[in-house]
Amino acid sequence: MDETGVALGVCTNTRVLARALKKKAYVKSLENREWVLIIECVSATGRKRRCAVIFKGQSLQTAWFSPSHVPSWFYTTSENGWTSKTIGVEWLQRIYIPETTVNGQYRLLILDDHGSHIDIKFLWLCKQNRIELLYLPAHSSHGMMLTKNSICCPGHSMVQSSPRNTIRLVLR
Repeated sequence: MDETGVALGVCTNTRVLARALKKKAYVKSLENREWVLIIECVSATGRKRRCAVIFKGQSLQTAWFSPSHVPSWFYTTSENGWTSKTIGVEWLQRIYIPETTVNGQYRLLILDDHGSHIDIKFLWLCKQNRIELLYLPAHSSHGMMLTKNSICCPGHSMVQSSPRNTIRLVLR
């Protein structure tokens, strides 16, 4: 399980003319962009779990979503657009526990050391539901998590490839 941020409306392919030796090119944008945080999880077999999508705000707005296609993910808001202890527990209860429970067997959840995953309620729910936790060392999850290094990244890849079809934030 890991978090990733996506700037809405930025993730489209662009052709850039540059010298052949140049490895990266940056496109400057004068527009303000909204960031959305996505909590992703992939099983050891590569099975994708539903994502949690966190918007900055007080409550969800129907204008943020395209009416033709809204994935059945867990959508929520927070004051700053980041995950919190409450959202971590909600993700565990709404997504991870229901989607991974198999005949009372133990399962392993690999995660970073973010404060929302070290909450006593989060830890207790894991113990009650036979979830063993493996915390990665600080600043190592970026290079080690499957959600960032493989095609098993449902939310990030879907939002980057077609942000208008998955999540649309109306900036007015």
